[in-house]
Amino acid sequence: MAPELGEAFIAARREELLEIKRELSGRSRDALHQIMAQEREVGDSVDNSTEERGTSTMLRFKGRERATLYLVERALERIEDEEYGECVECGVDINPRRLQVNPMAELCIDCQGELEKRQKQNAVRPGMLDEYM
Repeated sequence: MAPELGEAFIAARREELLEIKRELSGRSRDALHQIMAQEREVGDSVDNSTEERGTSTMLRFKGRERATLYLVERALERIEDEEYGECVECGVDINPRRLQVNPMAELCIDCQGELEKRQKQNAVRPGMLDEYM
C-alpha cells in the first residue's frame, strides 16, 4: 500500500467504493425487474421496435455499470491485499488526489496516459478501411 495513504484515507475510499457497489447493484436489480415485468403485447412493428430499442439501450447502460462494478471489486481487492494506491502497471504510488477523485484508479497518471495513447492509436476511424481498398 502506498505509504503516504493513511488508514483514515483508505477507510474513506473503501466506504466510497462500497457505496458505489451498493448503488450499482441496486440499479441492476431494478433494471432486471423492469425488463422482466414488461408485458409483451401483440402490437405493430413500430411499437415492438421501439420497445426493443429501449430494452437494448437499458442493457447497454447495464453493461457499462457492470464494467464499473468490476473496477470497484478490483479496487476493494487491492485494499484487502494492501496494494491499494500502487499502480498495477509500474508499481509507483498513485497520487492521493487522483484516488479521491477516482477511488477505482489502478494506474498512475503516466501509465493511464500511455494506455489512452495506445487506445487512441488502435482505434479504427470511420472510413479508415476504405482508404486501403
